[in-house]
Order: sequence, then structure tokens, then C-alpha cells
Amino acid sequence: MDDKKTVLTRRDFLKGASCAALAATMGLPFTALAEDESPKLSRVVLIRDEKALTSAGKPNAPVIKEMIDSAVSRLFEVDKPSEAWKKIVGPKDIVGIKSNVWGPLPTPSEVEQAI
Repeated sequence: MDDKKTVLTRRDFLKGASCAALAATMGLPFTALAEDESPKLSRVVLIRDEKALTSAGKPNAPVIKEMIDSAVSRLFEVDKPSEAWKKIVGPKDIVGIKSNVWGPLPTPSEVEQAI
């Protein structure tokens, strides 16, 4: 029989503690999903219009506005776009629009104006 004492060094302690902490955080999402009885469903609305771009390839502002209004109306299942927008933004809310200025795919100003 071997009567050697096992020595726990500071390095061993830190390694074990960090592994335990990592394992605990990795298990949190699985625990959270297990507690939720019903999965959250996403709703997707697809709006297409051949007239969204002019023959010159420029955005067609009135058509884009109608497409966005149609999308929010369908998303919130209401008849009027104004009803849908009221569900998103209140009269006292301050809204900021984050535009994409990335060269190959910038947000057209017509989309910003429609919003």
C-alpha cells in the first residue's frame, strides 16, 4: 500500500476551478431550454414586387413604401399599416434607424424614408 500524500498545487486548483466554471456556463443554455415548455416561433413575411426597381435599376420609392407597409401589416395581422406601426412605436418613443453604408450593399435612402 502506498501512503503518499496527494498535494494539490495552486496551479491544479486554478485549472480545476476554471474548468468547473466553464462547464457550468456551457450547461446553462441547456438548462434554460429544458425549463421552457413551448418553443418560441418566429414569424416571417416575404414581400416581393417586380416594380421595386425602376428600369434603370434605381429604387422605386412609392413601391418600396407600399411593400414595407404591407410587410408590417401582414406581420401584425392588421388591415391598416398605421395600426401595425402603432404596435411597434409609441408616440413618446424615440426611434433611430441604423443604415448600412457598406459599399456593395448600402441601405437605399428610399427605404429609410419609407420607414
